Amino acid sequence: MLTCPECHTHYPHGSLVCLNDGHTFVQNEDSRQMVQTILRGLPVARALELRVEHVDGITFSGTIPLIVIAKARLNGPPIRIGRRDAKASPTVFPEIDFHNYFVGSTERPPISRIHAVIEVIDNVAQICSASSVPTFVRRTGQATAFALTVRQYHELKHLDTIYLSSPEGRHIRLRVYSPAH
Repeated sequence: MLTCPECHTHYPHGSLVCLNDGHTFVQNEDSRQMVQTILRGLPVARALELRVEHVDGITFSGTIPLIVIAKARLNGPPIRIGRRDAKASPTVFPEIDFHNYFVGSTERPPISRIHAVIEVIDNVAQICSASSVPTFVRRTGQATAFALTVRQYHELKHLDTIYLSSPEGRHIRLRVYSPAH
């Protein structure tokens, strides 16, 4: 268990940043810079944290790649999840970009350029499928994930698992952490 020295909030091992005040738990300077780049100088209070647990055959253990969405950004325009594609016209730049995981691969990436979006509707963080390639959600305690239809919004809850593409094939798996828990 990690404890933030600023606000004394407890976090599980593997957490990289305090969601209340932005204190960085990492010791490695490269990781610290990565976290600060993701935060982009925005206040962190009441942020949403996504942990990348699996990308196209690679399961992470130890330090898990982390995406922190600051409250100020979460309450802004929708946050697009996908992969940058320089060949597309116009070029698509999703805010959560998995392009680097597929550089050099000869296979077609398992996710779309704009695969899904996260936005706050009526003060609730929700995910919406934005692609014909499915997005799946599995609630904690449920045995199976269910597919979202295109433009279907689904409330994100603490410890939900998001699958970008089918959980049975090539996919990206994200775990949701909410600071309210």
